[in-house]
Order: sequence, then C-alpha cells, then structure tokens
Amino acid sequence: MKLVYSYYVLDIVHKGHLLMMKNAKSIAGKDGKLIVGILTDEAVMEKKKDRYCHLTKGSNLHMR
Repeated sequence: MKLVYSYYVLDIVHKGHLLMMKNAKSIAGKDGKLIVGILTDEAVMEKKKDRYCHLTKGSNLHMR
C-alpha cells in the first residue's frame, strides 16, 4: 500500500485545491491512502506578507 502526504494552505478553498487532492490520491493508487495536512493560521502568516486577500470586482471565484 502506498501512502501519499500532501499539505495545503486552505485560507480560501477553491476547486484547484480539490484537483490537487484528486491528483495526489491518484498517485497513491486505488488501494493507497492520501494523508492531507492543513497549515495552521500561524504557519500561513509566516509565509504570506499580506494578511488579507484583495479581491477586485472582476475576480473570478465561481465554481462549476
């Protein structure tokens, strides 16, 4: 059995995250396991310079 670990910054969840998880699971295979890690707020803030996501009127955040 193959184990795959993948971690994410999920301050704003979008379909790209779901696609990455799906791809990581496909690497593990049918009988494999995907272990998902989620960074804490503190870990995210160490990496990000700006605390807020700035959205504009034209931002495309819808999912199909």
